[in-house]
Amino acid sequence: MVGTLAGLVGVAFEKAVNAVLNWRIGTVAGYADREGLVWILAFGLSAVLAMVGYFLVRKFAPEAGRLGDP
Repeated sequence: MVGTLAGLVGVAFEKAVNAVLNWRIGTVAGYADREGLVWILAFGLSAVLAMVGYFLVRKFAPEAGRLGDP
């Protein structure tokens, strides 16, 4: 029972990550004819997603953000 639940959570997480990646690529691809805007969107969306990841680590797992001190 626990293994099945862990597997389902893992699959759901993988699907969510793929959905975010596809959303980012799809958003940037929508502006493929404007080269300058593509670069701004690509870096901007990546920066926003990195900030979200940083916030989630700081909020839910602050011990994971340490430098490895004993």
